[in-house]
This record gives sequence, C-alpha cells and structure tokens, in this order.
Amino acid sequence: MNKDEILKQLTEVKDKIIFFKDLTEFQIKILIDEIVFAKFNKNETIFKQNDSKNQFIYYILSGSVKVNVTDKFGVTKTITTLL
Repeated sequence: MNKDEILKQLTEVKDKIIFFKDLTEFQIKILIDEIVFAKFNKNETIFKQNDSKNQFIYYILSGSVKVNVTDKFGVTKTITTLL
C-alpha cells in the first residue's frame, strides 16, 4: 500500500478512531511514515497473552478481533469481541 492509499484510508476512517479524529490531513501525512497497515487472516493470532515483545498499537479498520484469556487452570475463554 503506497502513502497516498494510506492517507486516503486514514482520512476516511479518522472520525472512528479517537487518536486520529482531531488530526489534520497534514498531521496524518507526517504520521504515515510510522504507521504499518496489516491485514490478518480469519482466526489468525495477532499476539498472545503475556507477550511482552509486542509494542504495537492496533486499530481495527474493518472486521473484528476476539480477545481470549487463559486462566491458571488452562481454560481459554473469549472475554470480548472488538468491532
């Protein structure tokens, strides 16, 4: 995805994302150099519980993400679905 496509996509969804809502197009252009767009497959794990190596902030532009936790007995439960 090139920078023009990223700018277009961010401009279209910026009102849905609090972090981007009040930014101008110019400010978004500056941020684009630091933003990575990623598409994940259905049922793909993005990161795991207690994963300290993941230092990204994720914004869901389309689709949904299930948040699962595993308790001390090894039982995994979905605690929420983010849309």
